[in-house]
Amino acid sequence: MYRRIESSDWMNRLDLWEALCDAGLPVQNRKWKRLENKSARFFFTEAGWQKYGHRTLSALRSMGVIARVISLKENDPRLNVIYHDKWQINVRFGGRK
Repeated sequence: MYRRIESSDWMNRLDLWEALCDAGLPVQNRKWKRLENKSARFFFTEAGWQKYGHRTLSALRSMGVIARVISLKENDPRLNVIYHDKWQINVRFGGRK
């Protein structure tokens, strides 16, 4: 199962960034991996959700941010995987990679 945290307000995306940093999600070379495909979205893998996702969601809730969790099945045939590591996966729906 892949999971993604989304906030209802675009200003809360800064809070999401802060919560991800507070949760300790590893970042290579102190930068997020830049991807050319803007329509792709990052999701936590099961291991990433257990280690970082719960902490991120708790941090957001402690800031008073209303957030929802989007879940996808790993074997969904509509998904194109663009990037994958132990903690997160970057996917987009349909089309070419």
